[in-house]
Amino acid sequence: MRLRIDRVGSNSKNTLDLWFVDSDFFGFGVEDPYHEKKIVGETRIPAGIYKVELTYSPRFKKNMWEVLNVPGFSGIRIHTGNTAEDTEGCLLVGWSAERDFDGRFAIYRSTEAFRELNARLMTAHDAGAEIKIKISDEILERADLDW
Repeated sequence: MRLRIDRVGSNSKNTLDLWFVDSDFFGFGVEDPYHEKKIVGETRIPAGIYKVELTYSPRFKKNMWEVLNVPGFSGIRIHTGNTAEDTEGCLLVGWSAERDFDGRFAIYRSTEAFRELNARLMTAHDAGAEIKIKISDEILERADLDW
C-alpha cells in the first residue's frame, strides 16, 4: 500500500497537506510548520519515503500507525486532530480543510477520515502488504503564502 502526502500550503504557523491512498485523493492533513533547525514538538518531519508499521505507542498506550526511520525524529504517528496544536510532529488526516484570517490551517472530520484510513491500512497490514508513505515538499513551498 502506498500513501502520499503533498504539502500544498506552508507558512510560519503550520502546513496543509493533500493525502492520497494508492494514487487516489483521500483527504487533507495538517502538520507543524517547517523550521530550519528542529524545535522539538513544533517542527514537521522532513520530506522523504518512509515505512509505516503498526506499533505500540507508550504515550497513547495502544497500537498506532508509526512512520519509521524519520531522520532526527521518533514516535511519529498518524492520528486524529484538527490543527497543528494537536500534533508534535505527527501526521493528522481529515476530510475537509480551511484557512483562517491568521493563516492557520485546520482540518475537519478527522475521526471519520482516520477510521477509513485505519480500515484500509489494517486490510493491507493483514494481507502482509508493505506500507510506505511518500511526503513531498515539491508541490508548494511558496513565500506568497505568508501574506
